[in-house]
Amino acid sequence: MEELRTDPHLKELKRIKWLLVLIACGLLLLPFSLMYVGWQVASTLVQESTDEDKEDSFETVAEDLFRSGKLDELDMLIGRRERDHPNDPNVFWYRGRIAVEQGNWELALHELEKAEQLAPNWKQEYTGPLLEKVRAKLPRP
Repeated sequence: MEELRTDPHLKELKRIKWLLVLIACGLLLLPFSLMYVGWQVASTLVQESTDEDKEDSFETVAEDLFRSGKLDELDMLIGRRERDHPNDPNVFWYRGRIAVEQGNWELALHELEKAEQLAPNWKQEYTGPLLEKVRAKLPRP
């Protein structure tokens, strides 16, 4: 008679034991799951950072296109950049340089002056020398 009483208790204890094993496994997996989620978030942030770096490489791509004489491609790149960054002095700098290459002195003057207005610290090294060249090409009144 005593055996019959303990048998249901044993079954219940075995169920509790397996339930505790499942809980323990879940608790062991929790830190790994959190680490995986953290890794995924970090990967996403790094990818977004890389995308921003690509955007910041506008100057590099623009300079490469300018030096290789691909002025039409550069003009399209400038147009896209201007839509996203309307006050980026690089937009006006490269548009002015294209105008200089094409001998369009009035446009070059306008674009380079705008670049200098947006980035006054460029005057000595970049815009100033090129503006002198442009002004020398313009007809004197």
